Amino acid sequence: MGKNLFEDALKSIVSFFEKQKIPYFILGGLAVGVFGEARFTYDIDLTILLKEDDYGAVIKRLKAAKFSFDPKEAILSIIKFGSFRIFYKKVQIDIIIASTSLEEEAVRRKKKVSFMGQSTCFLTAEDLVLFKVIAGRPKDVLDAESIAIRQKKKLDKKYLRKWAKQLSKDSENPRIMDEVNRILSI
Repeated sequence: MGKNLFEDALKSIVSFFEKQKIPYFILGGLAVGVFGEARFTYDIDLTILLKEDDYGAVIKRLKAAKFSFDPKEAILSIIKFGSFRIFYKKVQIDIIIASTSLEEEAVRRKKKVSFMGQSTCFLTAEDLVLFKVIAGRPKDVLDAESIAIRQKKKLDKKYLRKWAKQLSKDSENPRIMDEVNRILSI
């Protein structure tokens, strides 16, 4: 897959959500590359803030905008998993519907970043660390560590600890708080 195709895909999906006035942010491998250790990714991951009543209309508009996917499968996936997948030519785009208070807060805190020649909304480094720690896979923990190392002097440690404490309390498991404290001590 060529760099231009990936850039076109990013430009198309960002432009779609901005024209529709749907709050979004980029996360996943692209965000790790912005805030941590750059790594190649073949897909685009976004989180959007969308009311349940608007799912059908947005799915129809995405289809009309020439993204490839099955609208019925997308709706079923949203209902079952809270996310759905579309394609821009061969580029996979995974869209997550914000459903937790952390995701909603991350949408409000998003930052515009110049990326691949355009202004694009990314989640903050702090929120990315939290999402990576929540996921907890070895790759995600390494990503969180690289972000903490690269952004060390810029991270809002109070915000990170507040959310880590709340998430650990909600899950009745200290893992998230312990991991955030470990990462912040690197």
